[in-house]
Formats: sequence, structure tokens, C-alpha cells
Amino acid sequence: MRARILKDAFRCDKRYKNKKILLIDDLFRSGATLNEITKTLYTQGEVDNVYVLCFTKTRSKR
Repeated sequence: MRARILKDAFRCDKRYKNKKILLIDDLFRSGATLNEITKTLYTQGEVDNVYVLCFTKTRSKR
């Protein structure tokens, strides 16, 4: 569901073309937000690489 909500939610111009990007997130849950931003950076921004740094991950309630 989260992936559907975030689809096409982000935009990026070409100023980042051929750059390396570091995304920093304070909390990793499903990864849907980072996945969508990464896709946008690769397709619209034409970046070379995207790296992700997360500080915490939610626990499973199983």
C-alpha cells in the first residue's frame, strides 16, 4: 500500500546528472520511500549512484 501512495510522489531535475547521491534516513520501515526516491533519481535525475544510510530499523511484531 505504501508503495502505491508514494508512486510518482517525487521529482528530480538534471542538476544531479552523473553525480553520486547519499540519502540519509532516520528510520527504515518498509523501504518504500527510499525505493521510490532512488528510482526517481536514476530515471529523472540520471545520477550515477545512490547510496543510503539509515540510522534505525523498526522491529518486527512477530
